[in-house]
Amino acid sequence: MESLLLLALVVLCFIFLIAFIYQAYIKINYFKKHTGLMILAFSIDVIIIRALSFFFKFPNNLYSTKFFLPNIFASSFILPSLGDFLLNTIALLSIALIIFRHNRFIFSGRHLDNKIKYLFSFFIILISLFLFSTIKHLLTGLVINSDISFNLTNISGINVYSFIGFLIFGILIISFFLIVFRPLFTIVINLNSKRKYYLVVLLSLLPLMIINYYFFDFTPILFLFFFVFIASFSFISRTFLSNFHFATFLFYLIFFSLFTSYYIFRASNYKEKEDRKIIAMNLASERDYVAEFSFNEISQKIATDTILSSLLDAYPFIEKSEYDQTVMYIVDTYFSDSWSKYEFLLTVCDSSRNLEMEESTVINCANYFNDTKTEFGKETKSPQLTFLDFKLANDYYLGIIRPDLNPNLNIYLEIFSKHTPRGLGYPELLIDKNVLKASGLQNYSWARYEQGELVYHVGKYFYSTNLDNYGDISSNESFFNRNKYNHLFFKSDKDTTYLISINKSGVMEILTPFSYIFIFYSILLLFLLLIFNKPRINQFGKLNFRKRLQIVIVSLIIASFVFVGAGSLYYIFTLNNNKNQTIISEKAQSVLIELEHKLGTKSSLSPDMEPYLSEILYKFSLVFFSDLNLYDLNGSLLATSRPEIFNKGLIADKINPEGFRYMTVMKKSFYIHKEKIGNYEYYSAYVPFRNENNKLIAYLNLPYFAKQSELTNEISTFLVAFVNIYVIFIAIAVFIALIISNYITKPVLLIKEKISKIRLGKTNEKIHWEKEDEIGSLVDEYNRMIDELAASAGLLAKSERESAWREMAKQIAHEIKNPLTPMKLSVQYLQKTWDEKAPDWDQRLKQFTQTIVEQIDSLSIIATEFSDFAKMPKSKIEKVELTSIINNSLGIYKGSSKIKMQTHFHEKHYVRADKEQLLRVFNNLIKNSVQAISNPKEGKIEVSIREGSGNHIIRFSDNGSGISKDRQEKVFSPSFTTKSSGMGLGLSMAKNIIENIGGEISFESESGNGTTFIITLPVYG
Repeated sequence: MESLLLLALVVLCFIFLIAFIYQAYIKINYFKKHTGLMILAFSIDVIIIRALSFFFKFPNNLYSTKFFLPNIFASSFILPSLGDFLLNTIALLSIALIIFRHNRFIFSGRHLDNKIKYLFSFFIILISLFLFSTIKHLLTGLVINSDISFNLTNISGINVYSFIGFLIFGILIISFFLIVFRPLFTIVINLNSKRKYYLVVLLSLLPLMIINYYFFDFTPILFLFFFVFIASFSFISRTFLSNFHFATFLFYLIFFSLFTSYYIFRASNYKEKEDRKIIAMNLASERDYVAEFSFNEISQKIATDTILSSLLDAYPFIEKSEYDQTVMYIVDTYFSDSWSKYEFLLTVCDSSRNLEMEESTVINCANYFNDTKTEFGKETKSPQLTFLDFKLANDYYLGIIRPDLNPNLNIYLEIFSKHTPRGLGYPELLIDKNVLKASGLQNYSWARYEQGELVYHVGKYFYSTNLDNYGDISSNESFFNRNKYNHLFFKSDKDTTYLISINKSGVMEILTPFSYIFIFYSILLLFLLLIFNKPRINQFGKLNFRKRLQIVIVSLIIASFVFVGAGSLYYIFTLNNNKNQTIISEKAQSVLIELEHKLGTKSSLSPDMEPYLSEILYKFSLVFFSDLNLYDLNGSLLATSRPEIFNKGLIADKINPEGFRYMTVMKKSFYIHKEKIGNYEYYSAYVPFRNENNKLIAYLNLPYFAKQSELTNEISTFLVAFVNIYVIFIAIAVFIALIISNYITKPVLLIKEKISKIRLGKTNEKIHWEKEDEIGSLVDEYNRMIDELAASAGLLAKSERESAWREMAKQIAHEIKNPLTPMKLSVQYLQKTWDEKAPDWDQRLKQFTQTIVEQIDSLSIIATEFSDFAKMPKSKIEKVELTSIINNSLGIYKGSSKIKMQTHFHEKHYVRADKEQLLRVFNNLIKNSVQAISNPKEGKIEVSIREGSGNHIIRFSDNGSGISKDRQEKVFSPSFTTKSSGMGLGLSMAKNIIENIGGEISFESESGNGTTFIITLPVYG
């Protein structure tokens, strides 16, 4: 726990340090303008910090923890431990986040040549495939090159290392997605066609698959995963990053969960088979040469041990405790640590001692062991140790030691492997987990065949007695399936064959990882969204109704998952406790009946009967699968079927006080309660034992060590089924939520669409809704509003027309008066000249004529402008290319004006508009700019086009006189003009034309510093 806390603190410090460096960079103005350099510099800093920590093993106390030990995980120089792997992935994630946040890689490359586009696309796909393959190799490498359990079908094996491993998987996948998202999305935008995109993807992957097939280990499933991933980009909304798209997030969660679970399953299967081969070789090797070598030194120490000599003085061990003390001393003193995988059976004999064998056979002790050594023995490195080749279990040794201080005695030490726990009902607290793990056989069944005949087998699988029943297997090492098990056939020599078997992986083993990984990735993604997207997550109320409905439905399913799961687990625990109490109660009554048959005639039980009583209890323990203890009336231990617990000091040789009180004081005939050995809890039952005369002579105790692993497996099995079912439910719920939300919101969206299309003065479409529900009422109100709006629009249009004509009449009257005044004065002046018979009459008549013509021309211009404004011919909407029209407009003035004209666009941009009207708008804007520039030599007009949010944004900029603030509000009114002549109808017409094709027009201006008109038009398509 301390190591985990230290790792968490160091990871947090590392993250905060990275965040500090990032904040420092974004505050530097230079890097604000050069984001590419900032990304590069930041990445170098992160790599340097991580490299310094890696090479100098800093902090030292962290690198001394178990997370940085190579026996947990080690893969390569840069991935020497699980802790290093985690820190490296965090560094990668930080770089990926900065790349994603600051590298605006999505750009419009439509002006590029097609060859360059396709080459660029191929390069991006190649890089993405390389990164995708790297993620796969890192993922499988962590599974194969570690001692970490990723078997999610058995959650009892999942530990903190497993969680760190899954965290690494998630970070790697998120980093990959952040790095490749923008480049791949750029390909979709530039090609601007799903068909072209799929074609480019297929043509890019095909040669890569061919190269992979001929030169590397071809993995078609990897290409299939990758194709699905990059094909998904053609369906992503442009607003995916800025808005919460539930379905898109769900798709990528499912995709990467499938990807991870598949390769975990593949890697775990590969690793398991390789481990099984090693187990087979270990079984076939038979000999433990390290133990043989070390036994020579141990035997010499035992022979000269004075403490042992004093213990042997108690021979022939009349008291069993004296014998047990001698055995414990030898085992604990000389056979600990590296010998923990063995069990020991010690026999002390002199030359005259006889051993009682089965069927009352008596044989001399020395002769028995010497004959066994002669018949089965093989010499070892130690003269005192003999390997016994029984052709049954492995690693069976016989050690013969003659103590120097007790030369008349021989110590015979039988040493055999702990391949499986010996004895039924053996408590888990006596099982050395390290021994089971070292052997690797705890989850396997295995059998040994000699010359084709079964000689030994262990485990749940029932093997055939003859090897030929498995068919003709030619190779010395192969795997095959039989009876829902996967078997390893391993032939160690011409006579000996091993079969090592494990349950065959089924559909559940494949689906289970997906369910758990999906949940884990969902939690991880939610956590990251809460950190990096907190403002949007908090604005649940601002989400549209459909998304809120989807989230609520899924949240209800998840909440029910938690509550039902917790309730089910509680029920399982309760059911298990009740089951155990029932079992122990039945066992206690059955054992009591059997004891009454055996000991019912006894008037009392004394300590000297211990060997006999222990033998009876041991036999009963084998029959009833339970340990048994017998206490005298004072609560002292008389006999037990499991002396190891008492010999090791795990339990005192006195009865439990609570149980003793219920038996003696409260006179209970049966009492059951929970007892503990350390942290190990178990049920213990107490029953008074009476003889045939109904006299109380002892207390029987049944400590029922129900295996915790069985309960854990039961819970694991339940959780596997429960999680899988609920993940399916969640998937169905999401699907139903999408359908229901779409069904419910469809009429609302329809009304929204119709309302958005409402235009004054035009025919607005009504909605037809047959159902008489709340939506129907809303539709009726909408239709009524349309009728009222049409009537109001007619009246308003009439009023506006009358008002407009009145305003226009005033403007026309004003404009006409301007030329009429000089015309009137000229006529009066001419009349006066005529009356006075002026001598220069001819010259004055000519001047008069010129003035009249000029004023008539002015009237003609006024009439033309008014006619153009009034007529506004019907628009002819078609696909129009903007750049050519702008170039045509600019071309009119380029040859006749000294004003510098610049354009900032290269590729073609298309809109839906009337070409002639659009040309009129551009002509008017450019003409206004030309007229606003007082000094043509210093004048400059710039026109630019850029694309953004589905629109073309066109900017007309000049450095002319600009428009003063007090006149800016009237720019688009029909009477506005900055010139000495004209009615000022041009900008008003321009505004009408632009708005009629769904666009917008605005301007930015400052008096004396020029004006910029901005036109926004929807992209064609």
